Amino acid sequence: MLQLIVLLLWYNESVNEKKLDKFNEEIHYAESSNSLIDNASNDFNEAQISLQDYLQFRDVQSLENYFSLLDKMTSQLDTVHFTTDENEKLKRTVNQQKYLQYAVDKLKFSIDSIFKNPEIYLVDTDGIPLKLNKINYKDILDSVEVESHLEADSLARKGLFTRVMNALSGKIEIKKETLKQKVTMKYGKVEESGSVEEQFENVFENSDKHYQQQFQIIKSNYEKLRKRDAMLIAANRNLSDQSKALLDEFRNYFLRLGTESKEGFNKQLTTNQTIRFYSILGIVLIMLVLSVLLFFFTQLAFENERKLLLAQETIQQNLSFKNKIVGMLSHEIRSPLSLISIYSKKVSKKIEDADTKEVFKTIQFTTNSLLVMVNQVLDFSKNENTHLVLNKKEFDLESELNQIINNLSTLVENSGNVLEVQSNVNERSLVNSDATKIHQLLYNIVGNANKFTDNGIIKLTVNSQKINNKQYHLNFMVQDNGRGISETDLKIIFEGFYKGINSTQINDVGTGLGLNLCKEIVELFGGTITVDSKPMQGTKVAFTILVDSL
Repeated sequence: MLQLIVLLLWYNESVNEKKLDKFNEEIHYAESSNSLIDNASNDFNEAQISLQDYLQFRDVQSLENYFSLLDKMTSQLDTVHFTTDENEKLKRTVNQQKYLQYAVDKLKFSIDSIFKNPEIYLVDTDGIPLKLNKINYKDILDSVEVESHLEADSLARKGLFTRVMNALSGKIEIKKETLKQKVTMKYGKVEESGSVEEQFENVFENSDKHYQQQFQIIKSNYEKLRKRDAMLIAANRNLSDQSKALLDEFRNYFLRLGTESKEGFNKQLTTNQTIRFYSILGIVLIMLVLSVLLFFFTQLAFENERKLLLAQETIQQNLSFKNKIVGMLSHEIRSPLSLISIYSKKVSKKIEDADTKEVFKTIQFTTNSLLVMVNQVLDFSKNENTHLVLNKKEFDLESELNQIINNLSTLVENSGNVLEVQSNVNERSLVNSDATKIHQLLYNIVGNANKFTDNGIIKLTVNSQKINNKQYHLNFMVQDNGRGISETDLKIIFEGFYKGINSTQINDVGTGLGLNLCKEIVELFGGTITVDSKPMQGTKVAFTILVDSL
């Protein structure tokens, strides 16, 4: 439970914190994108002001500012990056952004040459730029020619007295003179003549005609400019509508993205804090419970340690008692058994009665069996602290095996079973090995077969194979048709202190050391041992040992 909570806390601190970082990135992205949209909107508004300045003052710089600000607006929109997979409307808006850039470029291309230098469209009919200059009167005046004629009335010549009387009476007679002038003027290639009044009239008429022509050209070009202004205004209106719709769509998208990201961030933050709080609380509670359990088990361990110490003292006492028993077996029992065996042999040799000989033979076998059992117990007792060793000595293998088989035959026959022996051991096979441990092996294995077989047959097969001049390979197989061993017991049959579930009778009770000790002895000889058995179908024990030849 503690590990699961720690794993949950690790997941929360690693994976869920990354989700918070992602939401933070989206919030920052939405805010920066909104800032770009605001800048683009400001650029668009300033572009409209520049356009109005141009239309009002015909300032070419204002028109250039207009296009510059439109370029800046589109570049601001180009820096905005976002995902459009989940919003079809936003896909169309992004396509509108591309179309907006195309519309701006097209508008610039179509009216750049027209509106950046509008004065070049003030031209005359010959395509020459029109300038409202004064009429060149100097050439006209240079072409003026004036002819004057003086005409006088004729009067009769009077005397002095007549003239004085006319003067006193106030009567005056004046001779009339008339001055006639003819003016010739050239207007371009046309030469006209007339009086001064007529020439003044021609001057005013030609001046009026000249300036009417000039103003007509100005009016025509002004109409053209008005049409182009209308085109510019219409294009700007279309561009304005697209720009406003695009900016509003982008602004709404990023506002919605920012709002959703903040909501997701707050929700994820609440989830992380909740998981962190309950995880830490769970860890604290579990640690508290573990501390209580640890205290409890510590007290229990101290109590068990106290009991173990008491048990150790009891075991030490029992070991001391066991040592006494072992000492008694080694000194008090082995010696009498040896004497009984010796005297039984001597008495058996002196008695000729067959029945009596058989009784002494049984006594001798029983004594030898007891000696084997005592030696087995002593060997096992030594095995607690030291390893078993082979006590080798020279002996005749066939003679020793025959003696062991004779003793076992008596044991088997007394239990109502039959021992069948098959051996290929050659006569006078001298070996150097431990005869006592071979005796222990056969006694234990044949004794087990006899113990769990009722009125059956026990087969003992011995095969001797000389490996080289120095060693014999002895293969033993003991097979019975008794109760057999269960599959569960078969797996643990060689473990120490094993006792099968079929060992329920009083006569079957043993120390439980037989097969375990047999396995150790076989391995001491450098061989192997196997057991095959099925319940109610008998048991087969096969083992191999190596003995040194002489």
